[in-house]
Amino acid sequence: MPNPSSESRNLCLLGHEVKIPESEEQAGTIPRYGSPDYRLPPNLLDIELAQIERLGVKIHTGVRVESLKALREQGFDAIFIAPGFQLSRKVPFAGADLALVRGGMDFLREVRSGLNPRLGDRVVVVGGGNVAVDVALTAARQGARHVTMVCLEKRREMPASHSEIETALAEGITIQNSWGPLKVTTEDKITFQHCPQVFDENRRFDPQRLLTLDADNVLLAVGQTLDDHYLEDGQLEVQRGLLVADPVTLKTKEIGVFAGKQASASIDAWLRDECWRRRKSVEIWRRKRGSACRQAPKCGACRHA
Repeated sequence: MPNPSSESRNLCLLGHEVKIPESEEQAGTIPRYGSPDYRLPPNLLDIELAQIERLGVKIHTGVRVESLKALREQGFDAIFIAPGFQLSRKVPFAGADLALVRGGMDFLREVRSGLNPRLGDRVVVVGGGNVAVDVALTAARQGARHVTMVCLEKRREMPASHSEIETALAEGITIQNSWGPLKVTTEDKITFQHCPQVFDENRRFDPQRLLTLDADNVLLAVGQTLDDHYLEDGQLEVQRGLLVADPVTLKTKEIGVFAGKQASASIDAWLRDECWRRRKSVEIWRRKRGSACRQAPKCGACRHA
């Protein structure tokens, strides 16, 4: 679970026993393994996790959830799924399966795990968002001498925040805009197509000129996807990489299973709706008490409380 503190804290305060299975050796998943330590020092995360453990939350590390059935057999009354987007999204281009190409999230996880992955001098990061900036800056800190970010978007259209772009430039990262990956070769080169606009007037991908860069490593940071290996034995739906759940109650089609916000809604909705986390705990509370809505804890912004 990427950030279990809010939900687990609320459920504990409501009198429930809460257990969190964590597949990694240390709790925290995405904040711990997907964020560079200069952005989120591990000791700060340890402090937050220690606080919820003092409330009674039990975190079991090194436990990989293989199926919903396995969780039910352990006697859980409700299952709250909030896995986050832990996997790097794959990009279909020639040579994407070569050894020099790897996922940006995989790279960040290796660094935060202390594996100290070795990079060559020339690193190309494909992507233009905040995660791509994290990957590029981390690559530079890992010893890469020439780091280039390449993305489809124009500079003003990049998903990364302006401050992140300025930080990358200030630390010597080169940014190439309006280029999309075409192929990677065994000669340690990556070729891009020039895209002055991502789509033409008919909404079709619109590539033009070519750019070839030398690259000892190519790190893909064009988005993340959901790890849904444990969903195969149930009725949960995944659409466009997102878990399907009721937008208000967060119920899924699987009885007693609730989908977490990070896996079932957009980042925009997460930023706009501050009531979501509280609502999740309230809904699970109601289900265990036979939908006694008038007795449920009040949530000022929620019309169901």
